[in-house]
Amino acid sequence: MTTKPPSGRANAVIGTVIERKRTFTQADFDLFAELSGDDNPIHVDPTFSARTRFGRTAAHGMMLYSMV
Repeated sequence: MTTKPPSGRANAVIGTVIERKRTFTQADFDLFAELSGDDNPIHVDPTFSARTRFGRTAAHGMMLYSMV
């Protein structure tokens, strides 16, 4: 008889809600920009971004999608 090692995940069933929280830093934005090649100033330049409607740098969309 073989057993599978525990996966570390909760035994989820339909309707189970699992939350994950993460606070991104400028270093995270900079690293993602380097890895993805997307160095748009809205992501990596705090001075530029301060003058936008966001008021600060914004996360890359794909960076957020990768967390899902």
